[in-house]
Amino acid sequence: MVEAWREQVSPQVQNEFDYLASAAMPFATEMLERHGSFFPFAATLDIEDRGHVISASDDSDRREPPSEVQVEALLNAIRADADVLKCAAITANVVLEDGEAIRMAMEHRGGQTLVVLVPYRKKRFGRGVSLAEAVVLAGERHIW
Repeated sequence: MVEAWREQVSPQVQNEFDYLASAAMPFATEMLERHGSFFPFAATLDIEDRGHVISASDDSDRREPPSEVQVEALLNAIRADADVLKCAAITANVVLEDGEAIRMAMEHRGGQTLVVLVPYRKKRFGRGVSLAEAVVLAGERHIW
């Protein structure tokens, strides 16, 4: 499914996953460039084709819970609205064996899932990030 994922889903699902990626990746990249990291967040597309961004962060508390707790909170928020959503993506900063990556787990109400990993390296002197080629993997269902 690495490169052939587009052949396995309808053009509508392709477009909706592309929408999620176009909403999430620039924001994640910007946060990496500005802050060197980011907290998990979600992007959703509802049945009326409106996009939404969800944060699990509570601005009233400066101590952030672990990423796993935030991801679970995002999943719970998406599940609560699943009947009015077409698809969702949860984006998180992850550590891999050989570095770090932006991980975007996408799920469509039709059952299609995939995970996009975009490895990156921080440039010297805090001057942004260098993104590597995305790797697309099969995902797991967590919402629908």
